Amino acid sequence: MRISEFEKAHLEICGPDQNLETARNLFVAAESATLRPGAIVVVGHPERARLLRRCFPGREVVECDTVPPGIKPCLLYLNRTDAAALKSVHECLTSTPALIALVESFNTIPAVHEMLHSIPDLDIRTMEADQFLVEKHPDQRPVCHWPWSEHTLYVNGDVGVCCGAGGLSNATPDSMGTAYNSDAIRTVRQNLLKGEFKGICEKCPFKTLYNQAVTGIGPRSDIVVFPKTMSLIITEKCNLKCWFCNYTVTYNSDVPNRIKIAPEMDIELLEELAPRYWKNLHSLNTNCGGEVFLYPHWNRIVELLLRYPPMRAVSTSGGGIEVREEDWYKILQSHTHWSFSVDSFDPQLHWIMRGCDIGIVRRNVDKIRRLRDAHFPDRSYGFSCVLMKLTVPTLFDFVRRGVEEYGATHFGFQHVIGNPTQDPSTEPQWRQLFNCELNKVKHYCTTHKINMGHPMGYYLGADKKPDGWKHFKYPDI
Repeated sequence: MRISEFEKAHLEICGPDQNLETARNLFVAAESATLRPGAIVVVGHPERARLLRRCFPGREVVECDTVPPGIKPCLLYLNRTDAAALKSVHECLTSTPALIALVESFNTIPAVHEMLHSIPDLDIRTMEADQFLVEKHPDQRPVCHWPWSEHTLYVNGDVGVCCGAGGLSNATPDSMGTAYNSDAIRTVRQNLLKGEFKGICEKCPFKTLYNQAVTGIGPRSDIVVFPKTMSLIITEKCNLKCWFCNYTVTYNSDVPNRIKIAPEMDIELLEELAPRYWKNLHSLNTNCGGEVFLYPHWNRIVELLLRYPPMRAVSTSGGGIEVREEDWYKILQSHTHWSFSVDSFDPQLHWIMRGCDIGIVRRNVDKIRRLRDAHFPDRSYGFSCVLMKLTVPTLFDFVRRGVEEYGATHFGFQHVIGNPTQDPSTEPQWRQLFNCELNKVKHYCTTHKINMGHPMGYYLGADKKPDGWKHFKYPDI
């Protein structure tokens, strides 16, 4: 059953007064949970039990006031808070090795908090309308977290596990939950759970890094209810000439032709996705592709964000288009974080690397800075830098200048992919230099309370401080 059919069934069975958003979350959770064997157990909500029987006719749905002893459900839905119900749920969550649970609107009841947090290895996530989404997984720890936490939507509607791997399944707003657990995506997760970088993961730079973002997450299975993060590639159009970008190679560095022919996402797809999914996201990245300001429906995305705000909205601009201050005001209303693609503040180097005047970036930053200081003190802006041989030697100075001259409060870093001549991981001396620069950057950012995004990793096979640097001291910061 597709989600649009579910919404009609919800209206028929539960009536217009029942919360559609919480019921929709239950449907998405059930889509994923029913990939495993086991019954659906509904505690304390007869209408939702009937709804799930309608939606999943081949699956046993147990309606009860307390969870029957010995049952091992794939999905547990809780809508009671009496002691007997909570005790039975605790016993079920403790004894079942892998399941998904949705706990309904009990955000202020201490007994529910105590019950959930007394059970080890639970991933507890707050959803829209104060629901708790609870996932319990087998004791397996993957070597990369992106296929569990990230959800990338490409211009053609394909769904991928990160913005560098390409689409692995096709989705519509009706089938997003199913698409994110397609056979192809589950195979990626199964390989990573075994510590194997296969297929789309073979060229990933994280293979050569110690990275907290890779190794620091808890037990997982190959099934995910819905990722915490969604990234959108709304357009492949761009006016920059970044020679290390895969899109630049695709369009043969022909900027006018790229702006003319490159594809862009159908705005109708986003208009259907936003009310169904965005409010449950911890983070929505509205651009990890081309230039956002070349997307003809960009203002509509800003409107959708204001109406269906995720916890965190981020985006990146190439910085090659000057934006009016009144437009930046709307963007800062809808986005918590904004980045510009910059690898060096040296005008000549920036032109060589990005094909853009660094003065345009500075003028855009000046407008954002004024607006932030006057109206949006909790907003963050900064820079996104590609890590390669050309940028590693000046990495610390780049961060320092970004903070002290431009007022940046965060930085994002991406390792160069598909360009062996610029890849620092290919030679031990470059790995060592990167580790030393990263040490200085981390120390500086910690001292000045600058956000570095997801944790950056050190290269394998290279010391953070080589022998010749035994008496190294951090610069005066």
